Amino acid sequence: MNSNSFLKLDYEQDEVVSAQRMRFLHSSRFKLLAILGVFGTIALSLQQAWLWQKEGALPVTWYTPIYLPLVFGGIFVAVYFFAPSVDFRVNSQWRNTFDLYLENNVFRITAIGKIQGIEKAWDKVKQVLENDKVYVMFFDSEQEFIIMPKRVLKEQAGFVQDKLTRKAKI
Repeated sequence: MNSNSFLKLDYEQDEVVSAQRMRFLHSSRFKLLAILGVFGTIALSLQQAWLWQKEGALPVTWYTPIYLPLVFGGIFVAVYFFAPSVDFRVNSQWRNTFDLYLENNVFRITAIGKIQGIEKAWDKVKQVLENDKVYVMFFDSEQEFIIMPKRVLKEQAGFVQDKLTRKAKI
């Protein structure tokens, strides 16, 4: 790679949706949602079993342990299948074009026509998620991330892959 490379960075809906879904599946929110759903269902089932034993008949609220997994399942479906597409349509930043500046030690993303941008050192990348369309790079938290579509990297793909393979993949 040249010492400096400039690329145009733009996002396509399928790239953003793919990255956001990947982020959700690896996030603490997904784990929390799963844990709450499982424990809540177990607790309600135990409560209904206790009522059944106490009353000697099936309680009128026997169906409540069924509702909780349905509610949590509905939340999962909404967050996984619908939220990423809505985010792309609502968040105008995904439809902007940026300058992507790659160097050996840092990369910088700047909106076209703007002076300030985001500059990150490659060694500050804490975790990387990857699929066939994008890299998702995390920095200090789950909320501090950058999505880098593989499509825009072109001949710099090997350089970026080399920089990111040194990081632990989730």
